[in-house]
Amino acid sequence: MRTGARVARIILEGTRAVGVEIATSRGPDIVRADREVLVSSGAIGSPKLLLQSGIGPADHLRSVGVKVLHDLPGVGGNLQDHLDLFVIAECTGDHTYDGAAKLHRTLWAGIQYVLFRTGPVASSLFETGGFWYADPDARSPDIQFHLGLGSGIEAGVERLKNAG
Repeated sequence: MRTGARVARIILEGTRAVGVEIATSRGPDIVRADREVLVSSGAIGSPKLLLQSGIGPADHLRSVGVKVLHDLPGVGGNLQDHLDLFVIAECTGDHTYDGAAKLHRTLWAGIQYVLFRTGPVASSLFETGGFWYADPDARSPDIQFHLGLGSGIEAGVERLKNAG
């Protein structure tokens, strides 16, 4: 395993992945796997890596000038990740978990959970959720909603480069 390396492509022998080509400051470097190659570059990065390695729909790969090594039609279709949209509102009263951030309330919340399995610590933080159709003709729902009473979320959102 090597951290901080950018994988340029997967190396195949026939249809078996045997290593990866990584980009280094000295140029490309081949790293061969002793046992297996695990691809874990996320919802967008993994299909991208497969496609640029020649693994994917043959017609598409040819159309963009990538040599086809393995025709795998589903790769690269319907690329999407979890989009987050934050709606931040100031509440009056004890309707959020903000109060639990104070030390004495944190202690009480812990005791409440240990003794009664109730209180803010018993929450999943996402109080409700659901699935809906953006496309009414879709076979299955294509939007997922969550409502969470996140405490102090605005501090984290401000640090995000592309929040929401």
